[in-house]
Amino acid sequence: MRAIAAVIVVAGCGRVGFDALDDGVTTYRDAVLADAPVAYWRLDDTDTVARDQMGQVDGTYAGTCTHGAAGALAGDANTATTLDGATCNIVLDTRLEFAGTAPFTLEAWVSEDPGLQIAHLITRESRSGASPVNGYALLDFAGQGGAYIERVANSAITHSAAMMIPRSQFVYLAGTYDGADMVLYVDGVALPAMPDATPIPQFAATAVLGREPSGFFFGGSLDEVAVYDHAVPADHIALHHQIGVAGPQ
Repeated sequence: MRAIAAVIVVAGCGRVGFDALDDGVTTYRDAVLADAPVAYWRLDDTDTVARDQMGQVDGTYAGTCTHGAAGALAGDANTATTLDGATCNIVLDTRLEFAGTAPFTLEAWVSEDPGLQIAHLITRESRSGASPVNGYALLDFAGQGGAYIERVANSAITHSAAMMIPRSQFVYLAGTYDGADMVLYVDGVALPAMPDATPIPQFAATAVLGREPSGFFFGGSLDEVAVYDHAVPADHIALHHQIGVAGPQ
């Protein structure tokens, strides 16, 4: 598969242009950038800054986070970050709001610690004492059937179909919302769609990786996290997974 020679990214936080090398190979990073994420953190950092590949939404590591863990991607030396399940999280900012019925996609590679019962992976919800609660999240909650995405409107939660995922190994998760249906993909395969056309009111909240605002920390390794302001098509999600497990195409 040929790499895309010119990718012009139009994101909700601004416009960023990329020129991928036309070297006959599409890397995982190429594939993600071609789908125009709003923000994309490879989590291969070595200091306290979680650098956004789009140059828009850098985050700050807080708590006990360990850099340099083995990454998720085949044929890619890029590393991941390990979160301790108790204090480590990555604080972003107040952007990435998908109010109303705005579409979005949340994407990550996760290797969860054994015994993890509930953890938020990507979250922007107005919890922390706020009422009502509004927002969205990609999370894993054993009590609700496993990994899923959710939308919260005036404290009413609707979530996608859920699936228990393996522990201590990387799993690819992508959750999409197109304005009418939520779909969770596990290792590139879609679960049944869940209808949801309830508008989310505008809300104030800080986006976070690795925890819910009031707790529920993720424990394990987190890699290649991306947020999009549209529903990434199913065949593109399948391609992301394929490159991730088989290497550059």
